[in-house]
Parts: sequence; C-alpha cells; structure tokens
Amino acid sequence: MTEGKIYDCIIIGAGPGGLQAAIYLGRYNRNVLLLDRGGGRTRHARHVENFLTQKSISSKEIIETGLEQIRSFNVEIERGLVTKTLKKDFFEIYADDKKYFSKFVIVSSGVYDNLPSIENLHKFLGMSFFTCIDCDGYRTANKKLVIIGNHIKSVHLAIVMKEMFTKNRTLVLYTDKAPDYLNLGTLPT
Repeated sequence: MTEGKIYDCIIIGAGPGGLQAAIYLGRYNRNVLLLDRGGGRTRHARHVENFLTQKSISSKEIIETGLEQIRSFNVEIERGLVTKTLKKDFFEIYADDKKYFSKFVIVSSGVYDNLPSIENLHKFLGMSFFTCIDCDGYRTANKKLVIIGNHIKSVHLAIVMKEMFTKNRTLVLYTDKAPDYLNLGTLPT
C-alpha cells in the first residue's frame, strides 16, 4: 500500500476531460496524480475532427500528447483500476493493490459502452460502427444507418439522427437480456 503522501487532487481517467483537468491543476502547481486503467471509449475514435485546432487527429495522438503535456507540469501518472473510494479526513482511493490519499478527487472515467455481441464488431469501431454521436454522427450524413439499442434513449437517438444527419435509418431494439422495449409506447416515424 502507498502510505503517507497526500495529493492535492487525484484524477481518475486519462481521457480528454481527465487530461485537461490535469493540465490545469499541474499548471497551478498542484500536487496531482492521474490514475488510469487504460483503454476507454476515446480509444475507439480513429479520426477526431471536432477537436479545436485539429482538422483530424487520432484519439491515440490526443491521449499520448496529453500524457506528455501533463508530465511536463509534474503530474504523476499511475496505471491502475480504481476499485473503491472512501471519504474520511481525506479521500482514500484504492487502485489494484495500492491506496492513495487526496484532498480532492475528479472522476473523469467516461462511459461504458454496452456493445451488442456481434462477431468481429471491434474491427469496425470508428470506421463503420460508431459509439459517439458527437464524434462520428456526421459520418452518417445521407447514408443508410442502423441504430442498435435497448433503451428509450435509442428511440431518442433515432429521432435526433433523422433531424441532423440522415432520414434513411433503421432502429433495432436489441438486448441479450429479457426485452424491456415493450413499454416504449409508439415508435416515431
């Protein structure tokens, strides 16, 4: 266990949000630790074109450049999966077999995609299978689109996609669990 050192802030997650927080805190000369499990949704994007000052940049470049930048501001980086946080006098953060202490915590761990179990799906992430409307929605403009989901939010997404990008879309309500889509009411046309 790591004992003794108390950070000003521990940031959980090395995606764009966590990296940006680390840049600011590092520049303010705060004692900061960034904890990251690796992977994450940002890694899916092969071409990010909604990032200010970049016509196109890979998510890998964003993460690597961000990590290099926060190191230049003396932010510590540790690889680990955070499994528990406690608030006592200070925050106690448990990651793998280590324990860290901090005055403040920023959780920027992103989202977990509940992907359908379709064979070889990962080959198409960021190319023709997308998980982020903000990053990749425009790539579907005027194309045939299939939206796969198991929640009322999937219906909302189908409406938004029609308004913004393509009228040629199909909604597939899919789940490998018991169907919950029977309570959705009338589906929009």
